[in-house]
Amino acid sequence: MACRSMETQHQNISKYYVYFMVFFLVAPIWINAFLYMTLGRMVQFFVPEQTLIRISARRFGLIFVCLDILAFVVQLIGVGILVQTDAATDVVLRGVHIYMAGIAVQEIFIVCFIGLTIHLHRRLLEIERTGVQVGKMANLAFNWRWLFYTMYFALIMITIRIAFRLAEYSKGTSAEEPTNTHEWYQYVFDALPMFLAVFIFTIFHPGRILQGPDSGFRHAKKVAKMEKKQRKFQKENPYPMASDDVALAPYPGHHQQQVYAQPSPLLPHSPPRSYFG
Repeated sequence: MACRSMETQHQNISKYYVYFMVFFLVAPIWINAFLYMTLGRMVQFFVPEQTLIRISARRFGLIFVCLDILAFVVQLIGVGILVQTDAATDVVLRGVHIYMAGIAVQEIFIVCFIGLTIHLHRRLLEIERTGVQVGKMANLAFNWRWLFYTMYFALIMITIRIAFRLAEYSKGTSAEEPTNTHEWYQYVFDALPMFLAVFIFTIFHPGRILQGPDSGFRHAKKVAKMEKKQRKFQKENPYPMASDDVALAPYPGHHQQQVYAQPSPLLPHSPPRSYFG
Protein backbone atom coordinates (compact mmCIF):
# COMPACT_ATOMS: atom_id res chain seq x y z
CA MET A 1 0.00 0.00 0.00
CA ALA A 2 2.94 2.32 0.58
CA CYS A 3 4.00 1.88 -3.07
CA ARG A 4 0.44 2.55 -4.18
CA SER A 5 0.31 5.72 -2.12
CA MET A 6 3.63 6.91 -3.57
CA GLU A 7 2.40 6.09 -7.07
CA THR A 8 -0.66 8.34 -6.71
CA GLN A 9 1.53 11.19 -5.44
CA HIS A 10 4.21 10.76 -8.13
CA GLN A 11 2.33 9.55 -11.19
CA ASN A 12 5.13 10.60 -13.53
CA ILE A 13 7.57 8.16 -11.87
CA SER A 14 7.04 4.63 -13.15
CA LYS A 15 9.15 2.78 -10.59
CA TYR A 16 6.47 3.06 -7.90
CA TYR A 17 3.98 1.43 -10.28
CA VAL A 18 6.48 -1.35 -10.96
CA TYR A 19 7.06 -1.99 -7.25
CA PHE A 20 3.33 -2.02 -6.56
CA MET A 21 2.53 -4.47 -9.35
CA VAL A 22 5.35 -6.86 -8.43
CA PHE A 23 4.42 -6.98 -4.74
CA PHE A 24 0.70 -7.12 -5.42
CA LEU A 25 0.76 -9.85 -8.06
CA VAL A 26 3.52 -12.12 -6.75
CA ALA A 27 3.46 -11.74 -2.96
CA PRO A 28 0.45 -14.07 -2.29
CA ILE A 29 2.49 -17.04 -3.49
CA TRP A 30 4.22 -17.09 -0.08
CA ILE A 31 0.90 -18.03 1.52
CA ASN A 32 0.97 -21.19 -0.60
CA ALA A 33 4.44 -22.04 0.69
CA PHE A 34 3.19 -21.63 4.26
CA LEU A 35 0.32 -24.05 3.60
CA TYR A 36 2.65 -26.61 2.01
CA MET A 37 5.03 -26.58 4.96
CA THR A 38 2.14 -26.73 7.43
CA LEU A 39 0.72 -29.89 5.89
CA GLY A 40 4.19 -31.46 5.91
CA ARG A 41 4.51 -30.73 9.63
CA MET A 42 1.05 -32.19 10.24
CA VAL A 43 2.17 -35.41 8.57
CA GLN A 44 5.28 -35.36 10.75
CA PHE A 45 3.27 -34.76 13.91
CA PHE A 46 0.13 -36.90 13.58
CA VAL A 47 0.95 -39.83 11.26
CA PRO A 48 2.85 -42.61 13.10
CA GLU A 49 4.96 -43.57 10.06
CA GLN A 50 5.45 -39.86 9.20
CA THR A 51 4.73 -40.42 5.51
CA LEU A 52 1.91 -39.61 3.10
CA ILE A 53 1.45 -41.65 -0.11
CA ARG A 54 4.91 -43.10 0.58
CA ILE A 55 6.53 -39.65 0.68
CA SER A 56 8.22 -38.57 3.90
CA ALA A 57 6.97 -35.45 5.65
CA ARG A 58 10.21 -33.55 4.99
CA ARG A 59 10.25 -34.37 1.28
CA PHE A 60 6.54 -33.70 0.99
CA GLY A 61 6.93 -30.07 2.01
CA LEU A 62 10.13 -29.70 -0.02
CA ILE A 63 8.51 -30.98 -3.23
CA PHE A 64 5.59 -28.57 -3.07
CA VAL A 65 7.77 -25.64 -2.08
CA CYS A 66 9.99 -26.31 -5.12
CA LEU A 67 6.89 -26.43 -7.33
CA ASP A 68 5.74 -23.18 -5.71
CA ILE A 69 9.09 -21.57 -6.53
CA LEU A 70 8.72 -22.72 -10.14
CA ALA A 71 5.32 -21.02 -10.39
CA PHE A 72 6.80 -17.98 -8.66
CA VAL A 73 9.60 -17.67 -11.22
CA VAL A 74 7.18 -17.96 -14.16
CA GLN A 75 4.90 -15.30 -12.67
CA LEU A 76 7.83 -13.03 -11.90
CA ILE A 77 9.03 -13.22 -15.52
CA GLY A 78 5.56 -12.36 -16.74
CA VAL A 79 5.18 -9.44 -14.34
CA GLY A 80 8.62 -8.16 -15.31
CA ILE A 81 7.49 -7.90 -18.92
CA LEU A 82 4.01 -6.66 -18.02
CA VAL A 83 5.19 -3.63 -16.04
CA GLN A 84 7.36 -2.23 -18.84
CA THR A 85 5.72 1.12 -19.53
CA ASP A 86 7.52 1.72 -22.85
CA ALA A 87 7.06 -1.79 -24.28
CA ALA A 88 5.07 -2.52 -27.41
CA THR A 89 1.58 -3.98 -27.17
CA ASP A 90 2.61 -7.44 -28.35
CA VAL A 91 5.40 -7.53 -25.75
CA VAL A 92 2.97 -6.59 -22.98
CA LEU A 93 0.56 -9.30 -24.15
CA ARG A 94 3.40 -11.80 -24.06
CA GLY A 95 4.04 -10.83 -20.45
CA VAL A 96 0.33 -11.22 -19.66
CA HIS A 97 0.29 -14.70 -21.19
CA ILE A 98 3.39 -15.76 -19.24
CA TYR A 99 1.90 -14.47 -16.00
CA MET A 100 -1.39 -16.25 -16.68
CA ALA A 101 0.51 -19.47 -17.38
CA GLY A 102 2.30 -19.06 -14.04
CA ILE A 103 -0.89 -18.68 -12.01
CA ALA A 104 -2.55 -21.50 -13.98
CA VAL A 105 0.36 -23.79 -13.03
CA GLN A 106 0.03 -22.57 -9.47
CA GLU A 107 -3.66 -23.53 -9.44
CA ILE A 108 -2.82 -27.01 -10.76
CA PHE A 109 -0.44 -27.50 -7.85
CA ILE A 110 -3.11 -26.22 -5.45
CA VAL A 111 -5.69 -28.70 -6.77
CA CYS A 112 -3.20 -31.55 -6.24
CA PHE A 113 -2.46 -30.20 -2.78
CA ILE A 114 -6.16 -30.07 -1.90
CA GLY A 115 -6.49 -33.73 -2.86
CA LEU A 116 -3.57 -34.67 -0.59
CA THR A 117 -4.99 -32.55 2.24
CA ILE A 118 -8.31 -34.42 2.00
CA HIS A 119 -6.41 -37.71 1.96
CA LEU A 120 -4.52 -36.75 5.13
CA HIS A 121 -7.78 -35.59 6.74
CA ARG A 122 -9.37 -38.99 6.14
CA ARG A 123 -6.20 -40.73 7.35
CA LEU A 124 -6.30 -38.84 10.65
CA LEU A 125 -9.99 -39.67 11.12
CA GLU A 126 -9.04 -43.32 10.77
CA ILE A 127 -6.15 -42.91 13.21
CA GLU A 128 -8.47 -41.23 15.70
CA ARG A 129 -10.95 -44.12 15.52
CA THR A 130 -8.21 -46.67 16.16
CA GLY A 131 -6.75 -44.61 19.03
CA VAL A 132 -3.15 -44.94 17.82
CA GLN A 133 -2.26 -41.27 18.38
CA VAL A 134 -4.77 -40.51 21.12
CA GLY A 135 -2.09 -38.77 23.18
CA LYS A 136 -1.26 -36.25 20.45
CA MET A 137 -4.86 -35.68 19.42
CA ALA A 138 -6.04 -34.94 22.94
CA ASN A 139 -5.43 -31.92 25.17
CA LEU A 140 -4.79 -29.58 22.23
CA ALA A 141 -5.43 -25.83 22.19
CA PHE A 142 -8.26 -26.57 19.74
CA ASN A 143 -9.50 -29.61 17.88
CA TRP A 144 -7.14 -30.71 15.12
CA ARG A 145 -10.04 -30.67 12.62
CA TRP A 146 -10.14 -26.87 12.79
CA LEU A 147 -6.65 -26.73 11.33
CA PHE A 148 -7.93 -28.57 8.27
CA TYR A 149 -10.97 -26.31 8.02
CA THR A 150 -8.64 -23.32 8.18
CA MET A 151 -6.48 -24.70 5.39
CA TYR A 152 -9.54 -25.41 3.24
CA PHE A 153 -10.74 -21.84 3.72
CA ALA A 154 -7.32 -20.40 2.83
CA LEU A 155 -7.09 -22.57 -0.29
CA ILE A 156 -10.55 -21.43 -1.40
CA MET A 157 -9.50 -17.79 -0.93
CA ILE A 158 -6.38 -18.39 -3.01
CA THR A 159 -8.46 -20.06 -5.74
CA ILE A 160 -10.84 -17.06 -5.83
CA ARG A 161 -7.88 -14.75 -6.27
CA ILE A 162 -6.40 -16.88 -9.07
CA ALA A 163 -9.77 -17.08 -10.86
CA PHE A 164 -10.06 -13.30 -10.71
CA ARG A 165 -6.58 -12.81 -12.14
CA LEU A 166 -7.28 -15.20 -15.00
CA ALA A 167 -10.53 -13.36 -15.77
CA GLU A 168 -8.83 -9.97 -15.46
CA TYR A 169 -6.14 -10.66 -18.05
CA SER A 170 -8.21 -12.95 -20.29
CA LYS A 171 -8.70 -10.00 -22.70
CA GLY A 172 -5.28 -8.46 -22.20
CA THR A 173 -4.81 -4.98 -20.78
CA SER A 174 -7.56 -3.27 -22.74
CA ALA A 175 -8.96 -0.09 -21.21
CA GLU A 176 -12.44 -1.31 -22.07
CA GLU A 177 -12.13 -4.10 -19.52
CA PRO A 178 -13.81 -2.98 -16.24
CA THR A 179 -11.24 -4.77 -14.09
CA ASN A 180 -8.50 -2.61 -15.66
CA THR A 181 -10.29 0.69 -15.06
CA HIS A 182 -11.97 0.14 -11.66
CA GLU A 183 -9.60 -0.45 -8.77
CA TRP A 184 -12.18 -1.86 -6.38
CA TYR A 185 -12.12 -5.18 -8.26
CA GLN A 186 -8.55 -5.76 -7.16
CA TYR A 187 -9.30 -4.94 -3.54
CA VAL A 188 -12.41 -7.13 -3.35
CA PHE A 189 -11.26 -10.17 -5.34
CA ASP A 190 -7.51 -10.07 -4.67
CA ALA A 191 -6.53 -8.14 -1.55
CA LEU A 192 -9.54 -9.16 0.57
CA PRO A 193 -9.25 -12.94 -0.03
CA MET A 194 -5.54 -12.82 0.77
CA PHE A 195 -6.20 -10.81 3.91
CA LEU A 196 -8.82 -13.33 5.07
CA ALA A 197 -6.48 -16.25 4.29
CA VAL A 198 -3.80 -14.72 6.53
CA PHE A 199 -6.20 -13.49 9.21
CA ILE A 200 -7.79 -16.88 9.85
CA PHE A 201 -4.38 -18.34 10.68
CA THR A 202 -4.01 -15.77 13.45
CA ILE A 203 -6.97 -17.51 15.11
CA PHE A 204 -6.17 -21.15 14.32
CA HIS A 205 -2.40 -20.99 14.06
CA PRO A 206 -0.64 -24.36 13.53
CA GLY A 207 1.87 -23.52 16.26
CA ARG A 208 -0.87 -23.76 18.88
CA ILE A 209 -1.31 -27.52 18.39
CA LEU A 210 1.87 -28.64 16.61
CA GLN A 211 4.12 -28.55 19.64
CA GLY A 212 6.85 -30.86 20.85
CA PRO A 213 9.75 -32.74 19.24
CA ASP A 214 7.68 -34.05 16.30
CA SER A 215 6.29 -30.62 15.38
CA GLY A 216 9.35 -29.62 13.36
CA PHE A 217 11.82 -31.15 10.98
CA ARG A 218 14.92 -30.15 12.94
CA HIS A 219 14.39 -32.84 15.56
CA ALA A 220 13.63 -35.44 12.89
CA LYS A 221 16.82 -34.51 11.05
CA LYS A 222 18.79 -34.82 14.28
CA VAL A 223 17.30 -38.25 15.02
CA ALA A 224 18.06 -39.45 11.48
CA LYS A 225 21.65 -38.25 11.84
CA MET A 226 22.02 -40.07 15.16
CA GLU A 227 20.59 -43.27 13.70
CA LYS A 228 23.07 -43.03 10.82
CA LYS A 229 25.93 -42.67 13.31
CA GLN A 230 24.61 -45.64 15.26
CA ARG A 231 24.50 -47.85 12.17
CA LYS A 232 28.03 -46.78 11.25
CA PHE A 233 29.28 -47.48 14.78
CA GLN A 234 27.68 -50.92 14.84
CA LYS A 235 29.15 -51.71 11.44
CA GLU A 236 32.65 -50.76 12.56
CA ASN A 237 32.27 -52.49 15.96
CA PRO A 238 30.20 -55.65 15.43
CA TYR A 239 31.42 -57.19 18.72
CA PRO A 240 31.91 -54.39 21.25
CA MET A 241 33.78 -55.31 24.44
CA ALA A 242 32.45 -53.87 27.67
CA SER A 243 34.82 -53.07 30.50
CA ASP A 244 34.54 -51.32 33.82
CA ASP A 245 35.07 -47.85 32.36
CA VAL A 246 33.66 -48.25 28.84
CA ALA A 247 30.07 -47.20 28.21
CA LEU A 248 27.71 -49.70 26.64
CA ALA A 249 25.90 -46.95 24.69
CA PRO A 250 26.02 -47.30 20.86
CA TYR A 251 28.35 -44.31 20.52
CA PRO A 252 29.58 -41.41 22.67
CA GLY A 253 27.04 -38.67 23.11
CA HIS A 254 24.02 -40.88 22.51
CA HIS A 255 20.80 -39.37 23.87
CA GLN A 256 19.84 -42.49 25.84
CA GLN A 257 21.04 -43.07 29.35
CA GLN A 258 24.44 -44.73 29.37
CA VAL A 259 24.82 -48.05 31.15
CA TYR A 260 28.22 -49.08 32.43
CA ALA A 261 29.46 -52.56 33.02
CA GLN A 262 29.83 -53.28 36.67
CA PRO A 263 32.53 -55.58 38.09
CA SER A 264 31.37 -58.93 39.40
CA PRO A 265 30.65 -58.87 43.13
CA LEU A 266 33.28 -60.50 45.31
CA LEU A 267 32.29 -63.86 46.68
CA PRO A 268 32.64 -64.37 50.43
CA HIS A 269 35.84 -66.18 51.28
CA SER A 270 38.20 -66.63 54.17
CA PRO A 271 40.99 -64.10 54.75
CA PRO A 272 44.32 -64.98 53.09
CA ARG A 273 46.65 -67.25 55.08
CA SER A 274 49.88 -65.68 56.24
CA TYR A 275 53.17 -67.50 55.57
CA PHE A 276 54.83 -65.87 58.59
CA GLY A 277 52.82 -67.32 61.28
